Amino acid sequence: MVSDPPDRDRIFPRLVVLLLVLVTAVPYLAGLSFDDPDSRFDGVMVFPADTNAYLAFARQASEGRLLLKNPFTPEPHAGGLMGLGWWLMGWVAAVPGSSVEVGFHAVRLLGILLLAYAVQRWCERLFASRFLRRVVLLAVMTG
Repeated sequence: MVSDPPDRDRIFPRLVVLLLVLVTAVPYLAGLSFDDPDSRFDGVMVFPADTNAYLAFARQASEGRLLLKNPFTPEPHAGGLMGLGWWLMGWVAAVPGSSVEVGFHAVRLLGILLLAYAVQRWCERLFASRFLRRVVLLAVMTG
């Protein structure tokens, strides 16, 4: 097992996280900046049907529901346990002055941070080489 790296080796993962947060915010900021008075940018980039279902789950969680229902099916059904991310989005959205969109971005940013942390810790245990740790972190975080 490799010992913990010195603090100076933790600067690179932090820069990767900062860069990913900034780069992944660009499409959303561009959508908001190109918005015209006759339309509204809803923040959905791909797969709108799926995204709307997830946002509906988050909206239900923001209303305090634990068991969430799929509003896009005509069949009657009981609510069920859904992914933790939708509840996190809902809990953020439940804060006064917040919204489901704010919850989405909070969970998105938290996901980047947690994934980078987990990958970096994994790399610290597997690779003695700083170069390898950096290459693997970049490869995993950028796909």
